[in-house]
Amino acid sequence: MGLVALRHVGSSQTRARTHVPCIGRRILNRLPWPLFPLALGESCGQSMVCLTCSVGHLVPRESVVSKCPHCVLLSFALFFLKRELLPYLEGGRWGQGLEGFCPHLELYTQFAANAERSRTTLQEQLKKNKRFRRFVRLQEGRPEFGGLQLQDLLPLPLQRLQQYENLAIALAENTGPNSPDHEQLTRAARRISDTAQRVHTISQKQKNDQHLQRVQALLSGRQAKGLISGRWFLRQGWLLVVPPRGEPRPRMFFLFSDALLMAKPRPPLHLLQSGTFACQALYPMAECQLHRVFGHSGGPCGGLLSLSFPHEKLLLMSTDQEELSHWYHSLTLASSSQKNKRNLTNSSPGYLRDRSESGVQRNLLQY
Repeated sequence: MGLVALRHVGSSQTRARTHVPCIGRRILNRLPWPLFPLALGESCGQSMVCLTCSVGHLVPRESVVSKCPHCVLLSFALFFLKRELLPYLEGGRWGQGLEGFCPHLELYTQFAANAERSRTTLQEQLKKNKRFRRFVRLQEGRPEFGGLQLQDLLPLPLQRLQQYENLAIALAENTGPNSPDHEQLTRAARRISDTAQRVHTISQKQKNDQHLQRVQALLSGRQAKGLISGRWFLRQGWLLVVPPRGEPRPRMFFLFSDALLMAKPRPPLHLLQSGTFACQALYPMAECQLHRVFGHSGGPCGGLLSLSFPHEKLLLMSTDQEELSHWYHSLTLASSSQKNKRNLTNSSPGYLRDRSESGVQRNLLQY
């Protein structure tokens, strides 16, 4: 959906059907901000804002709202929200401006929830729509982009929310309690921080979903189907499994918040599954007893980890001391979090259990 014009229209329906491709091109060539959903004029007032689609005809706002992707409408809303807040900040009316800003914070949560969809839509349009691709490349050549691509600028509204949080907290901490703005700033800082935390959680979940999709693509075989669904990914890498007898065998390990998955590589000459891994075992981290056998000193000789489960014991070795230390800390975090979660689940009432589980998940996300 390439947008090629923005214009105010009155009540006349015939005016809304006017063909203005040249006006559209001139408007877009003057855009100071690269994202086209934010490219509205300086004085929209109460008039009806209309978009011109790639066919070159203006369409009424009601039609735009019903057909535009949700992310485009959110971009419009965030743009106007920023414009309304700016005069308050420039005029030093911090408390009034930030408190009036807070009722609209849900827009940032919605924008974060649609971030992945926005990136996917942009990639699809760049691939399918030649005119849109040409327009984007033209805008990316403008000095305002600083050599960045359009997709690099999509996270800007969420980055701006983090700046608002820092500003609100700093103002609240440095405003005396006798100031008329103190209560407003304190309330605003709390609400903006809560929203920023929700946005961060949404972002972490989206990244985790991407990791799970990537890991699922690496695993092959019937046992791998649905094996990692709903889990939180922590890390992956090669480790040497030391057997009771024989030589150590390299295995790929995938660590999740509640389980450790061991897989072996498929033969490189396999016709259908070359480059993938076959699942060998899935170990519950809640039942793991972890010990570092050697490698405490951080020397160049690597180290050895011992993982004990009810029915099996693993000895994992690496010649990279730093890599093994990362694994040790990740395994310790996953194991302790699952044990704490299990203990709280067994001993706490339902409402406390829900809060404790969310706290464990936050600890994993912060790692």
